Amino acid sequence: MQAGISLEVRAQSMGHTPGMNDRGYKKRQSTQTTIDLLLNSNSNAIDFVTALAEAKKLIKEDENNREIVIKLLSVIYQKDSKALAELL
Repeated sequence: MQAGISLEVRAQSMGHTPGMNDRGYKKRQSTQTTIDLLLNSNSNAIDFVTALAEAKKLIKEDENNREIVIKLLSVIYQKDSKALAELL
């Protein structure tokens, strides 16, 4: 899970169905595992193009959001702030 591997691939690699894998291993998940997943997951919630479209909507709603949106996208997607500013 921490590596961003889907449930289906994890289950298949162990010879289980996704449901069996989910039921069997999730109940063993500790609070620390949950925290680690949230803090150390290396998969993106949404792709850059989708994030850019949503950022444009936020800026359109309130131009004062522009700088913070640019900074946030820059950090999350490791993009140059100046290039992002031009895209937005």
